Amino acid sequence: MGTMFAVALQLALVSVTARGEDECSVEELLPTPAPTLAPLVPGQLASGQTSVDGIEPVATESGLRYYDIKVGTGKTPRSGARVSVHYTGWFTDGTAFDSSRIKGEPFKFQTHRGVIKGWIEGISTMREGGIRRLEVPSELAYGEHGMGKRVPPNADLIFELELLAIDEQGPIPPEVDDAAKVTTRSGLVYWEITKGADEPIAKEDRVKMEFAVWLENGRLLATSGDPQNLRIMQVSALFAGWAEGVVGMRKGGERKLLIPPALAFGEKGGSGVPPNESIIMHIKIADVLRSVRQTSVDGIEPVVTKSGLKYWDILVGDGPLPSATSQCRVHYTSWLADGTMLDSSLQKGKELTLHTNGGFVEGFVEGVYGMRVGGKRRLEIPPDLGYGDLGQPRIPPRSTLIFEVELLGVEELHPAKTKQPQGK
Repeated sequence: MGTMFAVALQLALVSVTARGEDECSVEELLPTPAPTLAPLVPGQLASGQTSVDGIEPVATESGLRYYDIKVGTGKTPRSGARVSVHYTGWFTDGTAFDSSRIKGEPFKFQTHRGVIKGWIEGISTMREGGIRRLEVPSELAYGEHGMGKRVPPNADLIFELELLAIDEQGPIPPEVDDAAKVTTRSGLVYWEITKGADEPIAKEDRVKMEFAVWLENGRLLATSGDPQNLRIMQVSALFAGWAEGVVGMRKGGERKLLIPPALAFGEKGGSGVPPNESIIMHIKIADVLRSVRQTSVDGIEPVVTKSGLKYWDILVGDGPLPSATSQCRVHYTSWLADGTMLDSSLQKGKELTLHTNGGFVEGFVEGVYGMRVGGKRRLEIPPDLGYGDLGQPRIPPRSTLIFEVELLGVEELHPAKTKQPQGK
């Protein structure tokens, strides 16, 4: 949303260990909004309020009160429309706290999300070209929590909005042939619009996809945004109905989903989703990043060390053993104990350089420094040799970790040359 006073409603992203800049996984679709405010230059005041003397106010059931300073002649935005506005916000004592006019450019947002409730309701009945004054009670603004140092708790606010343009009306659910409907055992309903190509997607894979989400009444909740800048999502991290709907699709495939409450936000609902409400999704798979599958260790005798590390030698190398001062080059893939892939140098196409002088989990270092070059080993690292009680993003506290490591080469370093490694 850029710099703005409004509450930004975004996808919740959970960091992946050693992830790329555009890499993410989704924990849930619509989390609690995260606020941002545009800075005002000290001593710089927004333009004064327009007089509403002689204008009849309108009071809504929610407690919002508004005055139409100028009634527009254009169209009215529907839910999901992207609009451009100029705005100024004041406290009830007349002190301005934010203004798009000071920034010199309009503010753009979608009418169903990304801003306070008073704005969503207030702009819904405006017409393009109109100017409206909103008197927003605190419960339709920032409530009892306020907005950092800028807006105190329980503050009633005043806004003047000018609806400059309605840029687009937003996507609508695709029309589908009901005869092609498939209902799964869980209750998910989907329509295969385009089958796609390549191998079916598995839960362990990651994908780039376009998506849009609606309530059954057609109200748009969220979209994936710019098709040229799609995020990477871990399928297993999506909520249940979304994940099930993606599994089995192929690159280039397209589906419409009808997800029942039990597979979406349930009886509690979520931001923008009422309790016990089904949702509709339209998804298109742009790309698939295949997860690295674990090599079977059936028939291989495990070794348990004194520290508690457990390992299986999938392939015993015939090269040199690393010493305490060696630098090792490895390829690796890591998983949680339930099979959820965390990270892989193979997917990135980039080797990892490993040192013994810190920066890596203890079990990983111990497991690698007992291998020979050319070897491949599976490590089962207990929590005390991994991330312990703290965990990491996507790694819960007290997690057992699985690594598959291939030792590519070693280089003996003079102690003076040894560099402190980046954290792994």
